[in-house]
Amino acid sequence: MKGIVFPVVVAVLLIGVVVLQRWVERWATSLETPPAVRVAIPTAAALAEIAADQDRTEPANRNGVRYLSLLHLHNNPQVTDSDLAAVRDALTAAERWLSDSDRPLRVVPVDKDQIVYRVNAVDLETATGRDWRWFLVRNPYGLTCENDAARPLDRKIRDATGDPVAFVRADWFLTALVRDDVPRPGVPDALAKLDRAYYARPIDADRAAAELGVPPAALTAALRAATGGELREEFGLAPLVEGRTVPREWWESDRYLVTPFQAAARRLGVGTPVRVR
Repeated sequence: MKGIVFPVVVAVLLIGVVVLQRWVERWATSLETPPAVRVAIPTAAALAEIAADQDRTEPANRNGVRYLSLLHLHNNPQVTDSDLAAVRDALTAAERWLSDSDRPLRVVPVDKDQIVYRVNAVDLETATGRDWRWFLVRNPYGLTCENDAARPLDRKIRDATGDPVAFVRADWFLTALVRDDVPRPGVPDALAKLDRAYYARPIDADRAAAELGVPPAALTAALRAATGGELREEFGLAPLVEGRTVPREWWESDRYLVTPFQAAARRLGVGTPVRVR
């Protein structure tokens, strides 16, 4: 009997140690610092980064630089840090894919948060055979800024480039690179993966509001108001007030001259739609 008791005691002690160890691990994990929540960046702040970059650029070269923005992704709580990293990886992959040894294409962040990127329009056209206007004509998110703080910066940037918009969305720009006529074979995996994910994810009310830069309640109220009938019916956004979604392709469709995104932005006072013909 004594020979049995000792092993049992040892086993009980070992089990207790394991239980204690697991409890300590859980307790320690609960004390770990949670991931930092991204702080929304105002449009005016992003435009200020672009304007500062233009000021740093030689005056003779300012007309040749264009800008890509991740602002709408950074400010969207539905977009994870991994999602943002995937877009940045795709930008790097596109840069390498489109670069030639004699004329490399540079896609360069101009701010510490890597929200805004600069690209040379001439180098882009050399690499793809598409001038910047090609992208502007297809851009479904073109707006001029109506916010009081952003409007002067928006105008300054547009005056320097001669473009009707200060920047285009980086994720949409990357999908445009690989659609229609692919400029060259061998689309990088990071770019192809982003393209598939971009159109696979539908637009719900929260995502639509985040992309517009307004509270979800403001978008819902605008859609439900009598004056929002155009948005609900003609622009097909009724599903957003019914808890349903619309495809990304429809959100970007210019069937009615402006896209549903642009029409909603106009109704909410976010910006004036810009369509290049």
